[in-house]
Amino acid sequence: MKKRILTALILTSCLIAGCSVSTHPSNETPASTVTATTTVSEETSGVEIIPDPNFEGIWSRTNVSSSLWAQINISEVEGDTMHVMGTFGYYSLLGDIDAYASFVSETEAVISQQDLDPAAAPGYIHLTLSGDTLTVTSEDWFFGMGEYVTVDGEFTSGDPVYTNANILVDTFSEEELTTIQELIDDDLIYENSFTDPTVTGIVTDEEVLLTNGTSARHISCTVPTDTTGYDILITDNGKIYIDVNNGEIYTNDSGFTGDVLPEFTEE
Repeated sequence: MKKRILTALILTSCLIAGCSVSTHPSNETPASTVTATTTVSEETSGVEIIPDPNFEGIWSRTNVSSSLWAQINISEVEGDTMHVMGTFGYYSLLGDIDAYASFVSETEAVISQQDLDPAAAPGYIHLTLSGDTLTVTSEDWFFGMGEYVTVDGEFTSGDPVYTNANILVDTFSEEELTTIQELIDDDLIYENSFTDPTVTGIVTDEEVLLTNGTSARHISCTVPTDTTGYDILITDNGKIYIDVNNGEIYTNDSGFTGDVLPEFTEE
């Protein structure tokens, strides 16, 4: 079976929802900072950490699907802390953070979950700067995150690269797109049930065999946070069958009378 996944792998995250709280670190050093600071102090023999000023600015998550967009605004890079505000997306779900990160080296700062809520379980967000890339990783973090939402990823201060930017033309030929639009023959259904899910969802494209022996492609689209999506069969001889989950099959096969897609097996 030949199968292509035409969207970025979904980032995994904590499943517990919370609310965002803005706070400045207390005088007590977070647990994560204690460990890191001890290491840094041993290596630098007490030399003061001077944060990299290039942390400051607006950063966008990159090399992901646009449905996993995120933006971080870093300001007040001074002393041993910096202010971090961010919004993180997972399809229609959102999470946010508004907190101060403590520097453990010139190029790394850490946010402690217990700074936001002393009663919370330990959890940390690490922000590491390398050149023009900000790498964000988390450990047991859930504060302010919606279900499945994560802060993790690579961020750029330039224009983000989205892996699904050309998903429509990468999946369908111009002729196929024209035929699909003509078959659906309703601009609203075409947009809401075909083009929008394709751009925002998870698209798979695999070679299958119809029960009559005809080879075809099965293109499936799902959007994890809603019910939109579709299944399309495109045969080697140009027949197209479209199911956009509205109870109707759109096809250019004049002899087809079914109300579901033709049966098929994976090759």
